[in-house]
Amino acid sequence: MEWAKEYAQKPANFWDSVIFSDESSFHLHQAMRGTYVWRFQNEDLKPGFVQETVKFGGGSLQVWGCLTSQGVGWPCSLPKGIDSDTYLGILREELKYTIDHDFKEFKGVIFQQDVASVHTAKVVKGYFRKQKYTVIPSPAHSPDLSPIENLWGDLKRRLMGKHPEISKKNQWEVIEAEWESTPKEYCAKLLHSMPQRLQAVIAARGGYTKY
Repeated sequence: MEWAKEYAQKPANFWDSVIFSDESSFHLHQAMRGTYVWRFQNEDLKPGFVQETVKFGGGSLQVWGCLTSQGVGWPCSLPKGIDSDTYLGILREELKYTIDHDFKEFKGVIFQQDVASVHTAKVVKGYFRKQKYTVIPSPAHSPDLSPIENLWGDLKRRLMGKHPEISKKNQWEVIEAEWESTPKEYCAKLLHSMPQRLQAVIAARGGYTKY
């Protein structure tokens, strides 16, 4: 509630210079709950209408990405057990590439991240100071205040529609290609929804919102 009230005072164009970042997991065999098919009676057990189970869930891939008003930023796949040094490497490479590509005309960069321990490590804070980045730490457990959560959901729905089962061999290539196909207009729409998100949180007295 306090965070929403503070940033509700910002002008609408403030969010154009904010980069929202996050990590998300992608599974090799996506869950098919909520998927519907058209079939005739007595066809429910035909192979085309049955999803086979996968031992141990089929594996997953952790991905880091960022969202800007100019489009999606440079993504990367993550190793299991990310630490502060790994995260620092992401900031020096993927985030730097994103800023150099999308924010050349901006006077300043505002970077959003959650408060995970690797994000707030001493070495990471030192990097931000050196680069003179303004950092916005988002409130914990508040996905409705982070529009990149909507981007992850949209990306996974697109992958489900086009690639319900991704092989381990080309998993990253498929995810990366679909990520990069995200329309710039959609990204801008998500960023420009921030004033409405903040007002919704305030109206709900810090409770749940439709976002």
